[in-house]
Amino acid sequence: MFKKTKFLKKLLNRVLNNKNILNINKFLWKKIAFNWEYLLNKLLKLSGFTDGNLIRIYTCGDSAFSQMIGAINSAKKQIWLETYQIQDDNIGNLIGKALSNASKKGVEVILIYDSLGSANLLSKKFIYKLKKSGVKVISFNPIIIWNRNHKKILLIDQKLAFCGGLNITNEYAGLKLGTNKFRDTLIKIKGPIIQDLSLSFLNTLNETTNKIRSEKKISYKKFHNGVFAQVLNSDKKKTYIIFKNL
Repeated sequence: MFKKTKFLKKLLNRVLNNKNILNINKFLWKKIAFNWEYLLNKLLKLSGFTDGNLIRIYTCGDSAFSQMIGAINSAKKQIWLETYQIQDDNIGNLIGKALSNASKKGVEVILIYDSLGSANLLSKKFIYKLKKSGVKVISFNPIIIWNRNHKKILLIDQKLAFCGGLNITNEYAGLKLGTNKFRDTLIKIKGPIIQDLSLSFLNTLNETTNKIRSEKKISYKKFHNGVFAQVLNSDKKKTYIIFKNL
């Protein structure tokens, strides 16, 4: 608890003295900061947290998917992808082709998609191509309809991660790669929070396969002027607790 309190004070002080915040009334900014303190006091009780994370935010679907595909192409050892929806369309096939090519090069590739979210979006041919290339394709929970997986995580070699709200369909891409129907956000991450995102993925993998898999704890570099980050894992046991505390 001492560690969390000390960290919270440090974080609040950083917010209050942020020189990048311009043209905001000082009283209003202080009020916003202390509102965040109240919220963080609740959030820090729910899971671990890290500082020193380097993030970049993408709100353009075309740029976001280009970043994801580039990262998949650069993978050397491991690609873990978890999504609610993946569709057999232009974006889905671009991602699928990148996953297949990586698998053929000897990279471990695991794709977990939600069976209900992706219902009627995937063809048997699409899945067959992935499996034939060596990709481990897992359909999340095809039996219990009310237990769904909305997580969207991409992990590359335990060194780079993406998370956000983009489903892998044309509707979330821009006009160059898709239809630009939905605007959502993707976050590109480097730093210690990747460990927590990896654990979140493994929770889904273990729940779906009924096998226990764990990874060695990695010591991650903390980036200068990196940001605070926290993963609230939305599995069926914790979701109620999270909403109750917010």
